[in-house]
This record gives sequence, structure tokens and C-alpha cells, in this order.
Amino acid sequence: MSSSAGGPPSSAGPHETEGPVTVTGRYRRRPGGWLIPAALLIPLLLALVGLYLGGSRDSARSQARPAPTATSTPTPVGSPIVVTTADGRRTVEATVRDDASKRALLDGVRAGSDGLRVVDKVSVDENADAPAVAGIGTILAASRGITDLGVVVDRASLSLSGQAPDQGSVTEAVFAAGQSYPGVQLVDRLSMPGGRPAAGGPLSPECEQVRLEVAGELKATPIKFSVGGAKVDPSSVQQLTPIAEKLGRCPFSQIEVAGHTDNTGTEAVNVPLSQRRADVVKTLLVQAGLSGDVVTSKGYGSAQPVADNSTPEGRAINRRVDINAS
Repeated sequence: MSSSAGGPPSSAGPHETEGPVTVTGRYRRRPGGWLIPAALLIPLLLALVGLYLGGSRDSARSQARPAPTATSTPTPVGSPIVVTTADGRRTVEATVRDDASKRALLDGVRAGSDGLRVVDKVSVDENADAPAVAGIGTILAASRGITDLGVVVDRASLSLSGQAPDQGSVTEAVFAAGQSYPGVQLVDRLSMPGGRPAAGGPLSPECEQVRLEVAGELKATPIKFSVGGAKVDPSSVQQLTPIAEKLGRCPFSQIEVAGHTDNTGTEAVNVPLSQRRADVVKTLLVQAGLSGDVVTSKGYGSAQPVADNSTPEGRAINRRVDINAS
């Protein structure tokens, strides 16, 4: 038998098939070589199984564990500011948030309590919910002529009590209270000599708004007069006409025109000057349509400052005419 071209002669036996023989790599790999990767994988598989079983146990424990109880925050302490006056003493009671608020409250009370011994019954509690303390001093300063004065103010209401010498003092105190604590219900329990109740009880919300608007207009644009005289500047005459129209929309029982000066000079000069200025403004308001039976005028001289008289700016603010409606 001839051999294939270029190949060696065949050596196949009688039962073998001639042709190429294929030898696979499987039979060439050394015995036991596949065990090495398997040995490396086993610890990894065991770790994964442990993590799974551990996570399941933790999940079960977290579901069985009771939920933590929420910690409640302290309930704010509601505290009104109460000022009472009797037997030459003025007592202030309140609970405020911090020492700074306590000092501010007591300083305001002392500033508005000429000749009275101030009794401190103010405590400090960081959870207190007292109203703003800054307005108390303003109210007391405007109420110096009222004996046995009482002031109670909280977040919703403010009440005034005591014996006022005249309607002007009532109007001044009520006006200061409304300016100091806008938005709260104002309760006027002030009385005048003879036990007669003071005119001007609580106003309707609409009329209270009118009163505040008029006060705000005069504060932003004060009425101007000739230097040292009582002649009203033409621009202020025009300003008073819409003010009178606004006041005429409400049934006010009393509209007081209050004249004030700074502390320059003597009261022998200041009081008559402030009275003349108040009288002129009253006349202009009546001419603009308000009833002469409702509008009154009074000059207070320098007795009721609202700013520091030691500065030019403060003295300019104190030279003013207020219109107090009640």
C-alpha cells in the first residue's frame, strides 16, 4: 500500500481505522488540578451563607424589638406680664425666657415709675411664652398721672385699670397700649373721678385700624408749625383733611388733640405753646367735618416725651401733636 503524499507510512493494526488521532487537553491535565479553585471558592461561599443567615436573624430581632418611645418636648409655660400699683409700690410679675428679658422688663418698669418702689417678682424659665417686654415701659410712661395703675398683658389681650385724672390721661394710656401691643384685644377698665367710667371702651377692629393708621401717619409725617409759634404749615393743613375724613368714618366718643414740646425752656412757656398748637389743629379738624362735641385739645408741654431729649433728633420727635381717638 502506498503512503499519502508527503506523509509517513501507516502503522494501523487490523482493527484500527486509519486517520489522524485527536488528543484532548483533558487527558493532558494533571490529576487533582481542578481541586485548587474549588478549595478557594468554598470559604467564600460559606461567608456568603453566614452573612445571609446573620442578616435574617438581625431583621427578625429588629422586628421583634419594640419601637423607641418619642421624647416629648417641654410644653411652653404661658405667662402674662402683670403690673400692679398700690401704697407707693409697683409690683411686676412675669415669667420670661432669659436674664436679658428680665433686665429689660425691670428697666422699663423703673423708667416709667417715678417715685415708686419697684417690687421684682419676675422669674426666668427657658420655656416661658411671655409677650414682648419692651412695650411695658412705654405704657407706664404714658400713664404717669393714673393712680393704682394696673396692666395685664398676654399673647391675646391687654387690660388697663386705675383712676385717671381726666379723659386726656385715659386717651394717652390707651393709645400707648395700642401702639405697644398691636393686634391684641384692648380692655379699658380705667375710671375717672367720682367713679364715672372713662369714655372710649374697646373699639371695633375697623375703628381700631383707623386709630392706628392715623397715629402712624402723624408719626411718619408730623404736623409742622412756624418756629416758636402755632401757625400750621400749609402742607400740614392739607394733611389734616384726609385724616379728619378717616376719623369721621367711626363713632369715636372722644378725639383728643394733644400738643407736646421738648424740654427746652420752661413749662411756663412750653405748656401754653403746646395748648395753642393743639387748639389750632382741633379747629382745622372741625372745619374738615369732625364734630366739635367729640374733638378736644390739651397741651402737655414737655411732660410726656417719647424720645430722648438729650439729642437734637429726640427733641425733634418730642415736638409733636398727637391725635388720640377712643
